[in-house]
Amino acid sequence: MATMRRADAVTLYQCGFETEADEDYDNWPDGWTRRRGPGFPHYLPIVISPESEAPGGRSLRFDLDGAGACAHSPPVAIDARHDFVLHANLCTRGLAHDRAWVSVVFLNGERQPVETFDSEKFGDTAGWRFVRLGPIRAVHRDARWACVALHLEPQAKQDLHGTALFDNLWFAQVPRLELQIAAPRLLYGLDEPILVRCRVSGYGDAPPDVQLELADSAGKLIVRQPLPIERVNAGNDRGGDDDYQVAEGQWPLPISQPGYYRLRAKVSHDEKLVYESELRLAVANMTARPEQGEFGWTLPHGEQALSLATLAQWASHAGLHWIKFPLWYDAQDQPRVEALTWFADRLNAQGIGLIGLLGDPPPETRRLLDFAPGSPVADLFTQDANLWYPSLEPVMARLSLKVRWWQLGYDNDSSLSSVADPIATIRRVKKQLDEIGQNSHVGVAWNWVDAVPAGKKVPWSFVSRSSEPALAATELAAYLEATRPASGNQWISLDPLDPTKYDTAVRAADLVLRLVAAKEQHASKIFLNDPLNPAGGLVCEDGGAGELLLPWRSAVFALSGARYLGRLRLTENSENRLFVRGRETLAVVWNSVETTEPIDFADELKASDVWGRAVEVDGGGPASEVKVGPLPIFLAGLNEAVVRWRMSVATDRQRLPSTSGTPHYVRARWRNCFDQSAGGAVRVTPPDGWRVVPDVIDVKMAAGETAAQTLELIIPSTASCGRESLRFDFDIRAGSHHQFSASVPIELGLGDVQLDLTSHLNDKGELEIEQRL
Repeated sequence: MATMRRADAVTLYQCGFETEADEDYDNWPDGWTRRRGPGFPHYLPIVISPESEAPGGRSLRFDLDGAGACAHSPPVAIDARHDFVLHANLCTRGLAHDRAWVSVVFLNGERQPVETFDSEKFGDTAGWRFVRLGPIRAVHRDARWACVALHLEPQAKQDLHGTALFDNLWFAQVPRLELQIAAPRLLYGLDEPILVRCRVSGYGDAPPDVQLELADSAGKLIVRQPLPIERVNAGNDRGGDDDYQVAEGQWPLPISQPGYYRLRAKVSHDEKLVYESELRLAVANMTARPEQGEFGWTLPHGEQALSLATLAQWASHAGLHWIKFPLWYDAQDQPRVEALTWFADRLNAQGIGLIGLLGDPPPETRRLLDFAPGSPVADLFTQDANLWYPSLEPVMARLSLKVRWWQLGYDNDSSLSSVADPIATIRRVKKQLDEIGQNSHVGVAWNWVDAVPAGKKVPWSFVSRSSEPALAATELAAYLEATRPASGNQWISLDPLDPTKYDTAVRAADLVLRLVAAKEQHASKIFLNDPLNPAGGLVCEDGGAGELLLPWRSAVFALSGARYLGRLRLTENSENRLFVRGRETLAVVWNSVETTEPIDFADELKASDVWGRAVEVDGGGPASEVKVGPLPIFLAGLNEAVVRWRMSVATDRQRLPSTSGTPHYVRARWRNCFDQSAGGAVRVTPPDGWRVVPDVIDVKMAAGETAAQTLELIIPSTASCGRESLRFDFDIRAGSHHQFSASVPIELGLGDVQLDLTSHLNDKGELEIEQRL
């Protein structure tokens, strides 16, 4: 159970509960106190107890008797220029519902708690466990003291019996490393200078060596260099020892292209790494957000640690056109009323629609309804409206001209779909909301697995669809396609993949492809649920950009307000989806394997990845090549007329009998999608060994005209059944010269013969292969 302790750490308190910790031999550690009060009875045993497997043979033992217990060490003075670490050993036995953990409690000058940091909470540990907490930092300015707390407490339920043993406590201070950007924000423009400042405090002699490393989103090192730091006169306004020094240095980041970056500062002591700090930042081309869009964020917990002003500023940078936000507040809370009114006005001025979430009423209404936070919204709106509506009426009256859309419950709460008569229940709620004199748009959350009642007289204006676990992009597209005719105004809510189970590249690709699938299937509005949750990957705890912010932004800026056009059959079979917005045509392209894809339908091809970085294009004109892989890329500069012409190429037969020597006739067609006449030729290339007549066809077509040509195909006797393709190479002049190709699949064989192979080991251990025709 022994662990390495940092060489630069200074011990503030340690205790192994041996004889020196109990000089009066009362089996209670000297100077310690225990919590008393409701839930913490004095009779629950806490004693120093012999324990053969404990590091020193003794430990502090807690024995349950149907309640909880907490013990605190003597307070020690702290220097606020340091960070702090706590090590401990912990063993529990017989715990089913209770949990044991350690914490550090920071105290003010009067020794009253101002801040607490908890370790992981443990159930049955099956032996001794090492517990580490920190480095942690006292953020509260009044923190002057600290103590260690040991806990054994019930959670949702409690145990009648069980034991927790604590031993080998070590609480220490360590030098503090602070890494920050001079002007922190969510996104940084590519052309603006980014200055990083590094501050080291709490070291005792010469300033330590600080190494800075800048890496990209994949962890590839861009630059590494030492940072010169100099001692500064930091003063000592919060107490502590003046022997501990403070040093600072700064560095302009050498960033030349958009992307997501990791900046690490590493501090060495005697040429050994002792601690490091990491900063993440997103750099983007700060282009104007599209005027119209379907994308938004659902913020079930409001602005959380941000200010409403910061959130309003970020919304436009993140490409949002909609925000779902809890708007059921206490009408007597005037500062909150004014803040939310300002917030609604600010969003409206930016062209961002605000949707009110009605899922958590004010405390007084919750008490009246016996409604706990987080309870299903059906438990709220199935009750008498006279109980819940009085607190909501002044909210809607105040915001009625600013907020036109309201959702009953949060995105992941589809409980209203399970009530006996959801249509009647929601109709009653809507009637109540309409009493303020406005026909409000009311929506409801609905799980994908539950059918939505259809009809023209449903009381809701939209349904917000979600699922747990999240649907993959192909599943989402299938659900949207199957339910669109019946569901009408269908909104969807997406949750990013779990970062503990998937790496960044997989999560980024999944998010972008689900956004693409939603646009392909014409979802009315597309929301990302709880983006301010650090686990979601869009915004970090410190308010900086998370690793998925740029993939979200890249997709949203590309797809907002765009119409789905279709897909093309590409040479290397890369998946693709094409969209049109105004005069701009773009594509999202990806492939399960790394490959190089020819692109012949662009005037001046430009490619970028999900991080906003330019992707190298070979050629750049009508005949270009671009590298494609599992992470989608965005192609711009496409020629819409060529794209539509390629999509129009088709044949009247997709399957031919596998008869050789006999001519087969296929009628091919294509359409001139230019806004002027087009002339030239098309060469038809059949599969290897096949013959086609004619193989060159003259093209002379008016704008919008469709041409057709009968092709005679002769199949050789050596041809195998399966999928083949006819290739059409167009050489067209329509105002300017265009050369492009299109392939049409042809299945050889009628599909009435199937060959199955199976293998197994027989009784003698021999491998037998069975062929069934």
